Amino acid sequence: MSARSIRKFAATWTIIGVFCCNAAFADAQKDMNHDVALEPKLNGESMIIMALRHIYGDGVERNHVRALMWFKLATASGYPVPPKYFGLTEARMSPSQIARAQAYAEICAESNYTECQ
Repeated sequence: MSARSIRKFAATWTIIGVFCCNAAFADAQKDMNHDVALEPKLNGESMIIMALRHIYGDGVERNHVRALMWFKLATASGYPVPPKYFGLTEARMSPSQIARAQAYAEICAESNYTECQ
C-alpha cells in the first residue's frame, strides 16, 4: 500500500469517526442536560460549603451577603446550620446587607435554585 493510499484511508476513517462520535456526543449531551433540568443537585451540606467558599473567597468572589444567603437556604431546607456561622457572618455585615441576603435567599428558593447568583 502506498503512502498516498494510507493517507486517503486514514482521512476517510477520520471523517467517519468524527460523524459517529459527534452524534454520540450530542446524544450524551442531551441526556446530561435533561438530567440536570430534572432536579437541583443542591442539599443542605452543599449549601454550607457554598457559604463557606463565599466567606473565604475559595474559587468564588469573597462575598458575605452571598454567604449568608446560602446559610439561610440551608436552614430553610432543614439542614442544621451552627448558630456561630450566622453570628460570625452577620457581625461583618450592615443591616442593609443582611436584608439583601434574605431577599436573595427568597429569590433563589422561589426560582427553584436557578437564580442564586
